[in-house]
Amino acid sequence: MLQKAQLSFEQGNYDAAIAGFSQLLKTYTQSNLIPYALLRRALAYSNKKEYQAASRDYKKILDDYGTHKTANSALLGLQEVSSQTGGSGEFSAYLAKYKEANPENENVANIEYEAAKNLYFSQDYDAAIERLNDFINNYPGSASVDEARYYIGESYYRANRGEQALKVFYEIEANGKYPRMTRVIQRIAELEQTNGSLPNAITYFQKLANQARNKKEQYAAWSGLMSAYYNLSKSNRTVLDSVDKYANLIIERANVSANAVNQALLYRGKAAYEQDDLAQAREQFTRTVAAAKDENGAEAQYMLAKILYDEGKYNESIEALYELNKNFSIYEYWLGQSFLLVADNYIGLDETFQAEATLNSVIENSPVEEIVTEAKRRLNTLNDLERERELERKEAAADSAEQAIEEEIIPADTTAN
Repeated sequence: MLQKAQLSFEQGNYDAAIAGFSQLLKTYTQSNLIPYALLRRALAYSNKKEYQAASRDYKKILDDYGTHKTANSALLGLQEVSSQTGGSGEFSAYLAKYKEANPENENVANIEYEAAKNLYFSQDYDAAIERLNDFINNYPGSASVDEARYYIGESYYRANRGEQALKVFYEIEANGKYPRMTRVIQRIAELEQTNGSLPNAITYFQKLANQARNKKEQYAAWSGLMSAYYNLSKSNRTVLDSVDKYANLIIERANVSANAVNQALLYRGKAAYEQDDLAQAREQFTRTVAAAKDENGAEAQYMLAKILYDEGKYNESIEALYELNKNFSIYEYWLGQSFLLVADNYIGLDETFQAEATLNSVIENSPVEEIVTEAKRRLNTLNDLERERELERKEAAADSAEQAIEEEIIPADTTAN
């Protein structure tokens, strides 16, 4: 019966195999073949993607036959289906049970490591950190320790715990044993840039550029250097040439995607704008808009409108912003920024009522908290300005009335006496 069901399994006839294994389990309840039938039925269920049924058979083996030679395969099978069903916590309990029943089993370390790593891939980052640290403490001599540290750092990174992630990645770099060190260097560079530590970010992006093993890593390094130098230029304008340098390298040698080229064109325009080369900035932004229907295009269209605003061409700037709203409305941040600039243009046209209405609309409708906060600040400033103007008008009217009264009481002496 077992062999007949196994033949069906090997032929890919999983329904027949499941029926055969089930018949054996039902008919021969005391047979020493039961663990084998359970294991093979579980495999058949798993191949049919019936993970809950497979899980039940694996658990049955671990519950009732924990020291049987099929138990190790059952544990590995349960680990696999748990990763498919999100049952990592339940698997941990069975792993502990298996360790207790098989304390001398050399495979336990590998199973524990894979279980901890699966928590990371299941996005259960806090649990992954705990279990990976346990693995390092329990098996300090394992060949997987360095990779385990890397996944601890990645877990912190993806859980938005940047400071702890940075500490781990610096420790891995200092240790120098992790074979994929470029990943670690890239993470350090990205985290330092997020922290605003731009000189450190530049140092590590340059390290990544020197050690890059493929075009993807090369692009990551040059893109990071391009943006880091641009952010640094806000306090040191002399580095703007470096923005151009890395933008050109991306366009010429590391165009891994259309988005990469679009971003480089955008940064060339931004660097030119910061250097007051508006003709060059306008050219690069226009090229970006023509090529990009992504967020780079949205920002480039905004910058074209900003140049028109800077030149005092308020109506033309508003028209350019309406183009942004028409073609890039899915990018809420730039949509919000465009309406803020529309309000600025109305102020430039001395249409205060329109400016207030635009800012109120942003406050009521934008889902971006940063944009709403800025709209409220500008509206308050505008209201303060209006109050000051109204006060000035009242004072001027009062002065005028007072002067008229004085002139009526004391007429000007027009004689030549």
